Amino acid sequence: MRRRKFVKILGAGSSFALGSASLIDSSSEKELVKSELAQEPVIEWNAHIFSSNLKKYPFHPKATYQPDVSAHAEDPLSTYLDRLRNEGVDRAVIVHPEPYGDDHALILDCLQKEPNMLRGTSLFYPRDEQAPDKLAKLIKREPKIVATRFHALKGNEKYLDSFADAGVRALWRKAYELDLVIELHIGPDYAKQAGVAMEAFPGCKVLIDHWLNLTWVMPLNLPKYWTSPDFPIAT
Repeated sequence: MRRRKFVKILGAGSSFALGSASLIDSSSEKELVKSELAQEPVIEWNAHIFSSNLKKYPFHPKATYQPDVSAHAEDPLSTYLDRLRNEGVDRAVIVHPEPYGDDHALILDCLQKEPNMLRGTSLFYPRDEQAPDKLAKLIKREPKIVATRFHALKGNEKYLDSFADAGVRALWRKAYELDLVIELHIGPDYAKQAGVAMEAFPGCKVLIDHWLNLTWVMPLNLPKYWTSPDFPIAT
């Protein structure tokens, strides 16, 4: 399945699940989406893959945290695939974990072992001037990488200071040129900045992780942080 088709299916599923008038405007459109979804695969996009084999898959020196992976298998893929099959999930996008930094060895191994069922995401450091070229080389090596992820949370500025940073824009532009999904793991403080970046690249595909990490902001207050009329968010 091509990247564009894969993302189209995922987007249709997300829109229907939200059921927002801003995303689906009429009952006829809802029925059309429902009919399409009945014929399309179920896709999961949220799981991180960790291995207990830290010698083979070490954490990055710049990792902002290092989880305890002792409970994970050395080869975690088989366990994950069993769960997908048991739960009736047809395909999945596995999210490259932050502790591995820009070392994609584990996710590349997973995609090589299961090329039909899985796609993956990537992560690079915007302050690294070579990041856009590294992303391009990764996609050339493994076209089943369908997204790249930006991290920006209050109190964790190790990746970027602002979405207006030259490094952020260069990496975002490269992802845009490669037709990748821009995956944002951000807090509400960065929402307006991200909106401006989105508007700078018309037609870019953006997925926001963890609902903007709204652990202390009620969804009804989201317009305080996100005001772009071109990218409405259902609440």
